[in-house]
Amino acid sequence: DPEKDAHIIKKCEELRVHIEELTIYNQQAEVLDTIAEVVLMFLNNPYTIRNRFMNFLFLGAAGTGKTTMVRQISKVFVSAGMFVFDTVREAGRGEFIAPYEGQTVGRTTDYLKNSLDHGVIFIDEAYSITTWKDGQCDGYGQESTSAIVDFMTKFKGLYCLMAAGYQKEMRRYFLPANPGLDRRFT
Repeated sequence: DPEKDAHIIKKCEELRVHIEELTIYNQQAEVLDTIAEVVLMFLNNPYTIRNRFMNFLFLGAAGTGKTTMVRQISKVFVSAGMFVFDTVREAGRGEFIAPYEGQTVGRTTDYLKNSLDHGVIFIDEAYSITTWKDGQCDGYGQESTSAIVDFMTKFKGLYCLMAAGYQKEMRRYFLPANPGLDRRFT
């Protein structure tokens, strides 16, 4: 079918262009290799990503291109056919933390579930979700990170969650807030 062939050729060209645009991050070879591996795995067998956590952690100083890279990776995933929409659903503390303790789980879960159609969910400055006092993560942060871990487990392969922030703060405040986070981010 010539119409179908033309569509496939167009999609392949889109994928090639978006992968080429991603190569400007050639100093991030590990990230590029991982993205290429995920896309190739999906193209060979779309069901394989259903058994894989597709969560990425971007650590670095301000202005290093974390957000731009997330948006570009989203374009690659969409052009490969992994997700429908090429919009990145961006979030921060306000989308996860509720005004009162006990409401945060619902708020976090609702936001994440409502973001499933977008495919890529991006939490910028993820460490801001968790605030610490006297060596303990506060109740809001614990509720939110528990809901995030639960979401990551239940909907594995249906989304891609990317979190970014400064390296020191992410390692000190975000990842330790819930032991499940460290195992779910590559």
